[in-house]
Amino acid sequence: SIARVGDAAVFDPPWCPQLTAAAKERAVRARLKAVPRPARYEGRLAALQALLGRGVAPPLQSIPDVVAGGAVGWLGGSFVASSWIEAMLLQFGAGLPMAYGRVAPPQLYEMLELHVYYRAIADRGLSIERRGESNLLAHVLRDLASGAGGASPQGGGNETPWPCACRARPN
Repeated sequence: SIARVGDAAVFDPPWCPQLTAAAKERAVRARLKAVPRPARYEGRLAALQALLGRGVAPPLQSIPDVVAGGAVGWLGGSFVASSWIEAMLLQFGAGLPMAYGRVAPPQLYEMLELHVYYRAIADRGLSIERRGESNLLAHVLRDLASGAGGASPQGGGNETPWPCACRARPN
């Protein structure tokens, strides 16, 4: 069995409001406008599909990408490709064969562009980052501010780090 370690509130801050579906959709649409699709994107999707082989699902490059307001803000072939690449990164890090032994490290490195682009669209909108990362950052800052191990985010000053970027910071 897998033991639960740590405080789950680090990743789900109770004091930061949940992102609405409409806000998530706006953030993803803004990122789609702001971040150019890599020139070799379609070719990389086809190459990844060739590495993975043919299955029951349609080819990655033929699954349309759609903006959604749910837990996953951008669904489709890009999401599936990114999920496969993330799984391969975890497999690689654990010393396991990637994609059932079909992918070698140089091939994974070539496919990273797909994963980076997907994450830039689906996860890097400001409102998404505020909600998803600010609480984790608050815990890191708290631990650093405690002086454990001699580290400090303030460099020795008396400033107090803000606990959550999703809150408006007073002037």
